[in-house]
Amino acid sequence: MFASPPAGARPTRLARLDRLTRLARLERRLPDNVFFNRQEEVLRIRREKIQRARMNRIIQNNRRKYVSYSPLPKVQF
Repeated sequence: MFASPPAGARPTRLARLDRLTRLARLERRLPDNVFFNRQEEVLRIRREKIQRARMNRIIQNNRRKYVSYSPLPKVQF
């Protein structure tokens, strides 16, 4: 079976990708000699992270813009 990491060890990105490969094997019946392109996955994860950060920043800025201390929300046209 699969070698288990030491107790309490957090799964590394590589371990996560191996898990993705395993899951893909289960779901899509990937042949045993085919692996996920790890580099591609790493880049995709990084891109998604950057994209999420960007979206969060935009949302935060918008929130800041619309904060008002009056009982009615301030709407800018």
